[in-house]
Amino acid sequence: SVDGVFVGTAAGLLAICAICGIYKCANCRVRDCVCIKRCLRACGTDQFEDFEIVVVVHEAMFHSAQGRLCPCVRVIAGRHRAETDEGSRSKTQPKVFFQQPLAIFVEQGTQSIIIELVEQGARQALAALT
Repeated sequence: SVDGVFVGTAAGLLAICAICGIYKCANCRVRDCVCIKRCLRACGTDQFEDFEIVVVVHEAMFHSAQGRLCPCVRVIAGRHRAETDEGSRSKTQPKVFFQQPLAIFVEQGTQSIIIELVEQGARQALAALT
């Protein structure tokens, strides 16, 4: 009977490890489950539900020691990101014009929205605003 308890406990631990491994590999998040999202919203942990915002990027003003860059603007909200096309430079002022709307989905539980000025195709931001 002691062997049966040991085998049952070992099987349970193995099952828990397998579930954790599948969870990690699937790149799931707790808030992906609708039931958990509702509970977090009801108890006040999350202040808002999922929503979509539209950010209209008009222009960016900056000075660069790297010459006349033509960057783009990236908006990041949790796992979602949107990026403008490369802007057009002003010939007389340190401005870049975009005139482009960006729609981005903001998931429940997202802590901040980050707006970055980046060189087209680059990973590292030249400037960021949170």
